Amino acid sequence: CHMGRRYLGRHRGRHLRGDPLTETSFEFVPGDVRWKKLREKGLSDLYTFASVILGYGSRVPMTEEAHKLLCKIVERKTRVQFLDTAIMRKFEMPRGTGKTTVITQAYLIQRICRNPNIAIMLANENVETAKAILSEIKQQFENNELLRCLYTEAIPQNTKDTTWSALAITVNRTESRKEPTVFVVGGGGT
Repeated sequence: CHMGRRYLGRHRGRHLRGDPLTETSFEFVPGDVRWKKLREKGLSDLYTFASVILGYGSRVPMTEEAHKLLCKIVERKTRVQFLDTAIMRKFEMPRGTGKTTVITQAYLIQRICRNPNIAIMLANENVETAKAILSEIKQQFENNELLRCLYTEAIPQNTKDTTWSALAITVNRTESRKEPTVFVVGGGGT
């Protein structure tokens, strides 16, 4: 998706009632009003970013009832002071409800799109699990046309020109930094 070229596509997410930014198909030109609205909504609303832009809405599947509040808690936007200011938080949900998908993958990608100069350590008890999570994140950056169209400035055009491995990735940055954008570690280290 390049400036001046029209984007025509369908997303894999769910339709959000009454929200024109979550229609089942999109048509915009990068830089136009619709593009700017969807881009800003994605950066400011994790639920939209995860379900619509990343297409996790139908994969998890995400529901407004369960996942919109989860996203607000993750983003610290509940307006409940003790939730929004807690130093540490523990999320306990059943398997298959999207904890890793929403909390680890989608939130991490959203933070990178907001600030490509960030450095994030992706830690897991098992380094192979952390590598699998990073693999999904890489797939989003490499293959998600809507993500690539909305946040082109952060996404490398050619991953061979940057750090892009099973253990670390570096996106396009505006500031020099020695650490990669995301690197993985297991319980015993890298």
